[in-house]
Amino acid sequence: MRGKSCAYGLSEREFTPVYANGAAAAKRMRAATIDAMFFVSGVPAGFISALAASIDIALLPIDAAALQALHIENQFYVPGSFAADVYRGTTAINTVAFGAQRVTSSDAEPELVYRLVKRLFSPAVLAQVKASHPNAAMLSANLDLPAGSMPLHLGAGKFYREIGVLK
Repeated sequence: MRGKSCAYGLSEREFTPVYANGAAAAKRMRAATIDAMFFVSGVPAGFISALAASIDIALLPIDAAALQALHIENQFYVPGSFAADVYRGTTAINTVAFGAQRVTSSDAEPELVYRLVKRLFSPAVLAQVKASHPNAAMLSANLDLPAGSMPLHLGAGKFYREIGVLK
């Protein structure tokens, strides 16, 4: 929440934030020195699976109004969901998600970036990437174009035009 409004109208004056990486926050939850944590990760996250194996946890849903407020603040926030029992004992919920971004320097050679993006979305490599993590199953060149808050590299643009995603 650093510097961002909270979609539920909370401010950091109403609680004591603790900034820690996921594993450290999970350790603090296990020790009952924090009550909740917010993290960004692919699902399932190993440290949350380990936490859920040692204590009862609950996933907190994000309702449609809060998601809309987050999306207005940052277009990368989109609707997401967790299936029941993604972590031991949890129920299915709606949440916030965002797509993975691949970022390069604007100085990178366009032909190199084009070849890298084309290779990533080749059938053989895409199959390997999708097999690497459950969230990667959603990866598709047709659905993967960034939401517009950063410029598209010339080399990536060449690839997306080649496959018809860009005109």
